[in-house]
Amino acid sequence: MDWTLWGISAPMVIVFQQYVRTPEDKRDLQKLSTAKDQSNDYLRVLEDHLTASSYMASDHLTLADIALSPIVYRADSLGLEAAKNQNIQRWITQLRLKKGYQKWVDVPMS
Repeated sequence: MDWTLWGISAPMVIVFQQYVRTPEDKRDLQKLSTAKDQSNDYLRVLEDHLTASSYMASDHLTLADIALSPIVYRADSLGLEAAKNQNIQRWITQLRLKKGYQKWVDVPMS
């Protein structure tokens, strides 16, 4: 969960702010590009981790998945390339079957 909080969250906040909260003509494209690159680096780490496990900490849903899933949902929804990798997409597909994910995470961004 520290990796989520102090790692991938920081650049993903910037990506979200730039794409969703900032009008297109006011976006800082350099800041956005850097944040996307950093986010993709973290997502590749996640992709590698998910080769050995169905979920983040074991073969069943844990708090680690719950904490990380909204961030990866945003990355996937905003089209970050590494979020489209096979293991991440498998993980997202598993999460989409959970009622809590459907209600609290898999909703339109605003």
